[in-house]
Amino acid sequence: MIEKIIGNIYRFPITMPRSPLKYLNCYVIRAEQGKNLLIDTGYHLPESLADLQAGMWELALRPDNTDVFITHIHADHAGNARFLSKQGYRVLMGERDFEGVLQCHLPGFYGAREKALDAGTPPDVIDAMFVHNPTPIMMPEPFKAVRIHDGDTLRYGGHALRALETAGHSPGHMCLWDEENGVLFLGDHVLFDITPNIVIWTREDDALGAYLENLRKIRALPVRYALPGHRTTGSKTLSARIDELTAHHEARMEEIEAILRREPGLTAYQIAERMKWSIHAPNWDAFPPSQKYFAVCECMAHLQHMRALGRLTARPDETGIARFTGTI
Repeated sequence: MIEKIIGNIYRFPITMPRSPLKYLNCYVIRAEQGKNLLIDTGYHLPESLADLQAGMWELALRPDNTDVFITHIHADHAGNARFLSKQGYRVLMGERDFEGVLQCHLPGFYGAREKALDAGTPPDVIDAMFVHNPTPIMMPEPFKAVRIHDGDTLRYGGHALRALETAGHSPGHMCLWDEENGVLFLGDHVLFDITPNIVIWTREDDALGAYLENLRKIRALPVRYALPGHRTTGSKTLSARIDELTAHHEARMEEIEAILRREPGLTAYQIAERMKWSIHAPNWDAFPPSQKYFAVCECMAHLQHMRALGRLTARPDETGIARFTGTI
């Protein structure tokens, strides 16, 4: 179960029930002196918690000898942070995502239904989206945490880990960079055989623009060990995978431009319906409702970025729903 990566860095899997991702990579830096560091925690579900506790027991991790770092807000990474905090573990997390943990339970947060409505999603489809949608568990319950900022240095087990804010997959996603050993803990900023989901965060932020900029930021690092939050690196280098991801998002934007040349004035939902998605379903109507929601939100992130680049325009229709037209 426990895999040694390099030196005193270990990895063990945490099951993700009913998720196509299958498991989370939980990383541990063990220390002979001072505290160990555990990175990410899995869903707060019985199967995930059992794997987390088994791995922590095997590595002898306890509240008195271990801190916990959360790369980002999503529940497959932060789901057990509250549980561990209540057990006495000190939890560390990037400031913006931690603020999201607090704010998501307050009125006015730009929530899932609001995004679906802004996209022009039909009411009956919205209802279906949230019957079996994991969105309600995507935001963990509030917990105590030390807020980490871009450029902060954390020291565990002889490793100096620089916190790198890499917003994109979430508003305050953070990687940890060990320059001396060339080790980069990626969270979900870069995954090697699946594309990180980049969705709209708020009506103001350009999530995709931030993501692409932060891909460029880490591409310049002399990384020898790229450690993703899910699955493995395979034979790809980090720079090659970043180039693939950049090209993927450019191809997505070109696909949207082609759709709007054929049919100007579509809503975000209608554009998403016409895009090609890597889902095992014969057509859009057969998409699992939760996956349809994530597809719509990813489409919205691309539309938001394209507006920032001047590659399309939007106007509200009589109901207030934005309808898009390409500028090329």
